[in-house]
Amino acid sequence: MSGTALCLLGMIVVSGHTAGSEQQQAKGRSIELDSRAITGIVDDVAQLVSNNYVFADSGQKMAELIRRRLEENAYDHAKTLDEFTKMLTDDLRSVEDDAHLGVVNTSRFGGGGARAEELQKEFGLKRLPYRNYGFQRVDRLPGNIGCIELDELAHVEMEGENFGGESARAALQLISNCSAVIFDLRDNFGGRDEMVTLLLSPFFDPPQHILTEKYRGRPDRELWTQTAAFSGKLAKIPLYILISQHTVSGGEMFAFVLKNRGRAILVGEKTRGAAHKTHLFPLKDHKLSVAIPVGTVIDPVTGTDWEGGGVEPDISVPAGRALDSAYLDALGKALRADPERWQKVEIEWAVLDAEARLNPFVLKPEDTVHYTGLFGERRISVEEESLTYQREGAGAFVLQPMSRDLFRFQDPAMFYVRLKFLRDASGRVTTMVLLYDTGQRQECPRTDRF
Repeated sequence: MSGTALCLLGMIVVSGHTAGSEQQQAKGRSIELDSRAITGIVDDVAQLVSNNYVFADSGQKMAELIRRRLEENAYDHAKTLDEFTKMLTDDLRSVEDDAHLGVVNTSRFGGGGARAEELQKEFGLKRLPYRNYGFQRVDRLPGNIGCIELDELAHVEMEGENFGGESARAALQLISNCSAVIFDLRDNFGGRDEMVTLLLSPFFDPPQHILTEKYRGRPDRELWTQTAAFSGKLAKIPLYILISQHTVSGGEMFAFVLKNRGRAILVGEKTRGAAHKTHLFPLKDHKLSVAIPVGTVIDPVTGTDWEGGGVEPDISVPAGRALDSAYLDALGKALRADPERWQKVEIEWAVLDAEARLNPFVLKPEDTVHYTGLFGERRISVEEESLTYQREGAGAFVLQPMSRDLFRFQDPAMFYVRLKFLRDASGRVTTMVLLYDTGQRQECPRTDRF
């Protein structure tokens, strides 16, 4: 799949709006469209889609449609080049609702008549290293849960040199000792198949035939995972994939493979539904290109791809809640695996954090009075409707509720301690307990009068 074609198409066509600076937009408005130019563009686009679209019958229907629309003078209503390209794109998609299909004004990117190969090279060699090849976050979360946030899929190699592959292998190394792994693909807009295969390989043992690549006019090609470092362990651990309506193309491929094999739990929202392989065809006499899907990938078991339908989550939640939902599920599995005591302490500490984020507790101002008072040398007070904790002779710290009677400190430096309040049978707070992330606890009975 052409990462350049997908990037350009995503920024200009997919949303149905134009992109770029005000100066660029003004340039798009000022271009004069005469009937000769319109006819030439329509003829070129018709020929390209007829000859190259992945499904020959649909490509022919697209060509016939836009030629008929030309004869009906439908495109004479376009006042700018941008309006015209959008009309063409809408007409093409009325035959196949294909998110990769569209006419692109490449002049917006300063490329003029630059060919797709040149745009792709510039995109890859300059932008991707700056963005760490799409790896926005690689982390070990408390409870020994790995998390990789990946928003695009870079070339593994480029021009014979290692490119994003080294970063991918480093990311896998970092999470190789985790008890479960979460891939965050909620903002992943796709990229290269070889990066998908590299990242999937350690999670399958032995290697598997995951997809069959089908291009118009070419023999089919099977895509297999490979024997990889860490395969023995990572192939056995729980795996979660976060998806959303913004997960597109290669990100969907990643999720699609794992879902069909029951290898991962997908959490979040249904994905966009863009499965086709895309090539950017420049028009010879115009500063335009046509993004045309020229191939697809089919699951060898189901015989389907995800074009149009997207990939459905196993746990359906709003995208903003997907990470903590998956995290909490992974922590629950870790607890049920009978961990060592010191592991259990960390896992349970993390569970409370995830639960607090998923179900925020709001402490009513009138309820703060239940906690105020002296607990030995420690005082709980109210300042500006917030509870504060102060030890004798020290400064005050603002408390944040996690649930009823459980609080954390607002100051991140106090991450290692929480406060738990105990009540008697009548509901009165009688004790404050300091809970530490080591599993230790210190009880402080209330010493003032109720």
